[in-house]
Amino acid sequence: MSTFKREPRYLVFKIKDLNPQPNEAPATQRIREWLGRAVNADARHYSELRTNIMGKPELECLVIEKDWPEYELAWHLIEARMSGNPGHLVDAQEFAELISMAAEVIDTVTGSVPVTDEYKRNAKAAVAKLYDLAENLQAPAKNQNAVEISA
Repeated sequence: MSTFKREPRYLVFKIKDLNPQPNEAPATQRIREWLGRAVNADARHYSELRTNIMGKPELECLVIEKDWPEYELAWHLIEARMSGNPGHLVDAQEFAELISMAAEVIDTVTGSVPVTDEYKRNAKAAVAKLYDLAENLQAPAKNQNAVEISA
């Protein structure tokens, strides 16, 4: 199994950070305006260079900031795949369904969804799977099936 190492591979600018803010000093606003124009122009040139000269497809990326709850989960999933454990990854559709079921459980607890016997069975199974997933995500080094969900 190969060792996964996080490394800087992309240069990212947050568009909001390049826009002048109303309460800033005029000099700071001018710097942001200049930087925003420069970054946008260079990004367009890079995109044209990448597709027209290098022959590569347009670069599409997902950026997740560190303070988002999905940040560590995304890193964990990438690490599992790059370390040769792709069979242990959570299927995106199944994960979305589990999250949806968890949301229904929350709605039930708050009283906004009627509870049937079938709903109780499905909710109990979904919550058990979510607990298994959370446990596996918290201890990937100890568990070879890092994010595998068992029924």
